[in-house]
Amino acid sequence: MEFYANALKLRTDISAWLLRDFGIKPKVRSLDAVSKARAMSDEDKTALVDLLEKYSLGDQLTEDFPAWWVNERRRTIDAHLANIMACIVEANSIFPVHECEYFERRRLQTKAIGYLFALIEELQFVISVLWRTTGVDVEKYMPFVEACDRELALLRGWRQSDNKILQRVRKKPKEKEL
Repeated sequence: MEFYANALKLRTDISAWLLRDFGIKPKVRSLDAVSKARAMSDEDKTALVDLLEKYSLGDQLTEDFPAWWVNERRRTIDAHLANIMACIVEANSIFPVHECEYFERRRLQTKAIGYLFALIEELQFVISVLWRTTGVDVEKYMPFVEACDRELALLRGWRQSDNKILQRVRKKPKEKEL
């Protein structure tokens, strides 16, 4: 059942990360830096300064990461985590006594592995975007990827160990039909 405990910890840890919006911090930029980056004319810079003063916003601007992007990534990652757990729980609830039950259990194990690969891909995408846009340290996200790799190994091991169940089911004498 280590595959279940690891998946649950993975879901808990990544969910905490999602709740913190991937650890993204708003960027505070000075007015000079913003005006140079946007190639503002002196006239536009003066107008912006006047607006900032009028509304008591100070001389710094805060750039937030786009909320729509964070929300969409959060929703996708959370769905993958939920699907992985659902497949694990459903597969683990099947105690095969017939071949069809064995193959249903195996199908669910394979689906969990597929969702895990989709999760890994989405995590790599988010980490890549954060690195390119905010310059975050990629190393701080490696525990998530390593936990996914560990879960992948555990799920594959679980699925492979079920081969013994298939052998047992096939050796079981066929029940006589009445």
